[in-house]
Parts: sequence; structure tokens; C-alpha cells
Amino acid sequence: MGFRFRKSIKIAPGVRMNIGKRGASSISAGGFNFGKRGVHRNIGIPGTGISYRAKVVGRSKAKSRPAKSRPSKTTKQISVTMKLLDDGSVIFTDKRGKPLPNNAIRETKKQNREIIERWLQEQSERYNAEVEALLNIHLTTPAPKGEVIVNPKPEPPKLQKHGLTSKLIDRYRQKVDRRNILAQQEYEEALCNWEKAENALKTDTEVMSTVLSGAFASIEWPRETLISFDTVDEGRKVLLDIDLPEIEDMPSQQARVNKRQLSLTIKDRSQKQRRLEYLTHIHAIGFRFVGDVFAHLSTVSQVILSGYSQRVNKKTGHIEDEYLYSVRVTREAWEHINFDNLGALNIVECFEQFDLRRKVTQTGIISPIEPFEE
Repeated sequence: MGFRFRKSIKIAPGVRMNIGKRGASSISAGGFNFGKRGVHRNIGIPGTGISYRAKVVGRSKAKSRPAKSRPSKTTKQISVTMKLLDDGSVIFTDKRGKPLPNNAIRETKKQNREIIERWLQEQSERYNAEVEALLNIHLTTPAPKGEVIVNPKPEPPKLQKHGLTSKLIDRYRQKVDRRNILAQQEYEEALCNWEKAENALKTDTEVMSTVLSGAFASIEWPRETLISFDTVDEGRKVLLDIDLPEIEDMPSQQARVNKRQLSLTIKDRSQKQRRLEYLTHIHAIGFRFVGDVFAHLSTVSQVILSGYSQRVNKKTGHIEDEYLYSVRVTREAWEHINFDNLGALNIVECFEQFDLRRKVTQTGIISPIEPFEE
């Protein structure tokens, strides 16, 4: 679709994800040194050549026991590097990249369990970060009042006051007066231009469309998205068509820390979970764009937004555009939303308070609909 309206803009990705949707890249942790003086961690700052050594575990304070007559052994310090593999397992290698023997691995885990668990939690959060970003796009939606000032009003000038010198000497007084007159003239000119811009912003649909294009282009966005739009009804209504992502684009796996094995457990998301997450994602997209329209264009009283996706027609086998939902939102209804607590919204249910066309089951199966027209 996308050809119903006369203006289109492609939003380029602005949020960079470090984790692929099918797995994590190998991630290297800082090295650890183990010896009779405790455990130290070698930490490097990537790209700088700078590193430092920090003590993380001191000498054990276990109760003393009678010494046994045995040959003395010297504890050797080794540098250990942890790497996370695609399947979530962790390998421990020495400074030459060779795997550690099992006894050294056991000692590493024993002395540094807390550190390893914390590191694994960080990797788990990074692994799951992509889906979190996709589900929470709407959290940065601006409120319809006050947060966005498209055309700031110029401030009156601070006129220079007459000091003792200007009061006593005419030429100094005249100099101050000229500066004040010039500042006042510049302010009045700026105010006149501001009033013209304000009027155009409320009445000129071309100007309104330009403002809207800039607003959409400035959004930090995880994936490339095509939006087609038009400003009609003398600037009181905006029509939006959004090319939604496909459900196949949603992350298919998730990670959690396995504390017993000291690894990550990578498991597939269920089909139901992926459908529900996809449903949340596509509604979060629509919510964000509706919010930007109302926040940037004060005269718009209604937004009609329709989202479509490419699907295979089972009758013909061809890929065709199908609308998944269409919603008519008034400014009055939009202003009832608490924008200070967007995290509490069920974004899918939120759309039900508006004039909505959507066919979806409780398990997230969504069927095509006919969108609203102008």
C-alpha cells in the first residue's frame, strides 16, 4: 500500500542493537588471576590499549588447621578469559586462548561465582534487549501538550538602563537609546515572523506536512519503516499509513541465567508468545506516530492511522499488502491518556478506547481488515 496518500517518508534506524535476533556473538570478559594473595581481574578498555588490574576476592579466612606434612606447593597465577557461545555455554581459556583444564575451571567458578553470575545477567539482558526495545517504542511518545514546541516565541529584549554616565553625558545617553531602539525593532521583526509562522503552522497544510516529516525523521527507531501521510480538512485531520514489520522479524529466542550451570539457557519463544509480542510491537508503533502528530500540530483534531503488512495470499500464492488494524483517534480522547505513566499501559487494549477496526484472537492471531477511508 502506501500510495493512498501523497507524502511518504522512510525512517532510518536510529537505535543500534548489539544482539542478533537468532543469537549472541561471542563476548569476552575481563581476565582473572588466581593465586595465594587472592583473585584479581584484568580489565581492558576496548580500542584504547588501556587496562588495569583490580582485586576482587581476598585471601580466604577459613579456620586454621593443623599443618600436614606434605611437600610445599607454589600456587601459580593464571589469566582467565570467559567467552559466551551462541548456545549460551561459557568457555574459560588462558591468555593464549587454550581451554582451561577442568580443575582450573572448577576453581574459577568456586572463587568467582558471584562475579560470573553478574556477568551472565548482563549478557542475558543484552541478548533480550532487542525484543524489549521493540515492545517499548511507545514509552518515548511526547504528550499532546507542552512537551514539543515547534515554533518558540521570541523573548522580549532586555533593554539597557541608563547609568550615571549616560544620565550626565548626552552622547552616552543617546548611545544607550539607540541600542534599545535597535533591540526593540529586532524583537518586533522576530515577533512578526513568529506570528506568520504560527499562522502557517495552523492553516498551511504544506507547512504542516513539512513539520510532520521532520518530526518523524527525528525519531530514534530500531528498524527502517515507511510512512505515508496526508494533511486534509484544512489541517484538522491527518491520515497515516504505516508499513508494519512482519512477524518473522520478531526475535525467536530468549535467554535467562542458569545459575546452577553458570551459563545462559537459550530457548525458543513459543508461537503464541511471538504472536502476542508482535501484536504489542505493531500497536506501539502506531501509538508513537499518533502521539507525534498531536504533539507537533496543535490544530489537528483527528488522526486516522492504518497499519498494513505483506502476507502470502493463500488463494494465489502472491505476496500482497493486508491491513491489520485501522484506528480513528480524536485529540479529546488522546488527551485522556496519562503520559506520565505510559509504562502501565496495555498498548493493545489502549486502542480499544478509540474507533477501531481490528480482528484479533486472544492468542494473538490477527486477520486482515478494511481500513478507514478519509
